[in-house]
Amino acid sequence: IVNELWPLIRRGASGESNLGRRIAQGRHRLEAAWGNDTLELPQSAVCGLREFGWFAAHMLAHLPRFRTAYNDALESYRRAHGLRNRAHPVPDLDQSDGWLEAPFWIWSAEDPRRMPLFACQRSGELLISDRGRRTFSLSLTADGDAAVAVEQLEDLAARGIKIRTRALATTLFARLLLSDLFLHGIGGAKYDQVTNQIAQQFFGFELPDFAAVSATLRLPICCSESSDEQYHLRQKLRELNFHPERFLDGDANAAIVPEIVAEKRRWISAPKTSDNARVRHEAIGAANSALQPYIAPQRQHLQERLKESAARQHACSILRSRDYSFALFPRENLVRLMLAGQQ
Repeated sequence: IVNELWPLIRRGASGESNLGRRIAQGRHRLEAAWGNDTLELPQSAVCGLREFGWFAAHMLAHLPRFRTAYNDALESYRRAHGLRNRAHPVPDLDQSDGWLEAPFWIWSAEDPRRMPLFACQRSGELLISDRGRRTFSLSLTADGDAAVAVEQLEDLAARGIKIRTRALATTLFARLLLSDLFLHGIGGAKYDQVTNQIAQQFFGFELPDFAAVSATLRLPICCSESSDEQYHLRQKLRELNFHPERFLDGDANAAIVPEIVAEKRRWISAPKTSDNARVRHEAIGAANSALQPYIAPQRQHLQERLKESAARQHACSILRSRDYSFALFPRENLVRLMLAGQQ
């Protein structure tokens, strides 16, 4: 598909310099040619809506309560799924020196490095900051009218100050204000279990439903992936360690070899007792070690085969990944997959 898609990306919108938007616009044109005519907006446009200003102002005005709901929901999710890493599924909202972390990013056109947004209530106003170079004041309190704060957020946007939602807040806004049914992939749908609890605890009502939609399509490249071969090779290498006498060939007839094998067999046939257990074990191990030079070529051959098999398996696991861009697939493969979902 990339040969069909790339010219549409290069055509682009007049004056559009953002690579991500150019690629999205090309994909959208391609999908429209297939009869899939949908409305798509970049997140920057969504965050430019006046409704988003009210959403952000409400969350910032009630940030202590929202932060509690947010972190409680994450803790419940971790407990339910046995997660010990507090960075999963996303980190908690932090607090430091009276500043509370909000579920937003902030950056500017001059300094596009995004930073977490923090807020601090100070005598009738709310300070928002990246705890670095940028700090702004909003006329916002928990029990006051947020209209002025919404205008102030719009003014910040006009001045090139970007405030954007982070992962959970993105779907929270979409499900709260934009959708009757929110469709998610499997990974995002897991997180929306967290979003459900946040909304229930913070807003006091349930959000519209979400659904998980997923499909697996692999690149049409044949590869064989078998762990049985590696298992058998490792077993044979293990036998070389503990039963080297079974692999001696006709060239390993040094005078000492029969003596080593006979000594090992003598100790194996000797009944194991508490008195001889240690000596018997060490003697058998010494015999195995003494025979290793005579089977070194076989070991090297098996190790090379194991390395080649592992490389093939690694390559196959890459080729069979689900993560490749749709542009790398033949069009007919996508059509067949989508039509199969309608049957």
